[in-house]
Amino acid sequence: MATAKKLPSGRWRCLVYVGKSENGKRKYKSCTADSKKEAIALAADMQLNYELARNPLKLTLGQAIDRYIDNRSNILSPSTILGYRRMRRCNFQELMPLQVNTLTSEILQASINSAVQTLSRKTVANAYGLISAALREVLPEKNFNVRLPAKTKNEIKIPAEEEIARLEQFIRGNAIELPILLALHCGMRLSEVMGVKGTDIYNGMIHICRARVIGPDGLTEKPPKSLKGNRWIPMSNRIEELIKDKIGNDEFIIDFTEPQILQRFDHILKRAGLPHMRFHDLRHYFASVCLKLNLPERYAMDLMGHATPGMLKKYQHILENERKTTQNAVINYWNNSRAVVDN
Repeated sequence: MATAKKLPSGRWRCLVYVGKSENGKRKYKSCTADSKKEAIALAADMQLNYELARNPLKLTLGQAIDRYIDNRSNILSPSTILGYRRMRRCNFQELMPLQVNTLTSEILQASINSAVQTLSRKTVANAYGLISAALREVLPEKNFNVRLPAKTKNEIKIPAEEEIARLEQFIRGNAIELPILLALHCGMRLSEVMGVKGTDIYNGMIHICRARVIGPDGLTEKPPKSLKGNRWIPMSNRIEELIKDKIGNDEFIIDFTEPQILQRFDHILKRAGLPHMRFHDLRHYFASVCLKLNLPERYAMDLMGHATPGMLKKYQHILENERKTTQNAVINYWNNSRAVVDN
């Protein structure tokens, strides 16, 4: 344990050995704190980090993940960092104290098998993806052979036309109307809805040039999800009516936080007697309307902020009422034809 000495200023200092210089002289780093106990604790952390830097194999999995996240804190989006820290804190906790050099494929597979009993496939896959990335950084030559839960094909849910009509009717005049309509009429992601300012609105168009997401330090501004995400979107008359007093103001037009919007949206659905849907399903509906109107793919991509055509294909579903109409038309054709033959 490092020895703490009191400085003339009243603070406490510890010297930590951090190796030798090129000339063979011993090198020390200094750490100071307001109390003796704090100075010793800081010195212990500094000493541990020095030892781990010399020999990464002594890292626990938790420390390896922490280092992986810290190394990318200025590169990845705040919401991604927040998600990583949440996974580090909540998932695969039985593995976190283990040193990375003791981990085997069998140990990892056993934890995966246990996790799938209580967590979704996606949660398990994402959490293990973080573990795998951290291990590759520390053990680049070691391959772990594990099997993740099989992917299941989830068809995108598109609300029915009558559901959307009832939703629009029910939210009219409600404080939550504007964020819902921005997603429904403009196909905006929730983070994009949160990021619109009055200065982004001009001549009946909304410029999507930023997003606001929840990061480690609260709400944080960031660029749109992709280069294509920076786009102009026409707005409906109702949206223009709702924001007319905010146009030109250098302030966000939505005062709610993301959790407040989601909570109120869920409450509105229950009060309206509508089935559960995600806020993002409103964007799905917008995409289906684009396809229903036979918009050229490149223009639909521009409106949605998609970088590749493959993303738009996920939305190629027929609206439920039109699907039934088409099916009934086929059956009626054959029924009517059969009736003519029978007569």
